[in-house]
Amino acid sequence: MTKKLTFKEYISDYQIVSVQNEDLMDKLGCLNIYNDWEKIKTVYLIVFGNGGFIQCLDSGKFYLEVDRGSYEGNDWKLLAPYLYKWADGEYFDAVDVDLPYPHEVIV
Repeated sequence: MTKKLTFKEYISDYQIVSVQNEDLMDKLGCLNIYNDWEKIKTVYLIVFGNGGFIQCLDSGKFYLEVDRGSYEGNDWKLLAPYLYKWADGEYFDAVDVDLPYPHEVIV
């Protein structure tokens, strides 16, 4: 039976991981961290217990890449609906299937 999860449950289960903690990042399956850009570096990750992560950049902005889209914003909670919808069916069954995407996110 697949786990059913609300958006609130999804975003409440996370940990913050420094990109310098490579062992923990590998253990959590955090791959494709874009730290090779010349001007922008990832400082830490918000890793969700039910799958996925959002990057925090040294600029103070948050960055998410899912499927063929990339999103950046000042508040990670505005990016989280994109990750929640992407993880639906991949890691769990979403309860909040009609959750709207925020319009404030730069796409």
